[in-house]
Amino acid sequence: MPLTLRPGRPEDATLCGTIYYDAFKAIAEQHNFPSGYPSPAAAVARMAERLAHPGFYAVVAEFGRPRRWE
Repeated sequence: MPLTLRPGRPEDATLCGTIYYDAFKAIAEQHNFPSGYPSPAAAVARMAERLAHPGFYAVVAEFGRPRRWE
């Protein structure tokens, strides 16, 4: 399946915000400091703001559809 790179869009906020939360939560736990966001919902809300802002550039990588790497 080919890799597609495209600009991030506001409708990507749930998936991208969840990935963002999970990644930084894991890093915070490994270094024994608090996470930057209190919940996945807070990270999703912040990602929605960023993706809707005209000055924020985001790229989403897709293999068929956006998804988390597992």
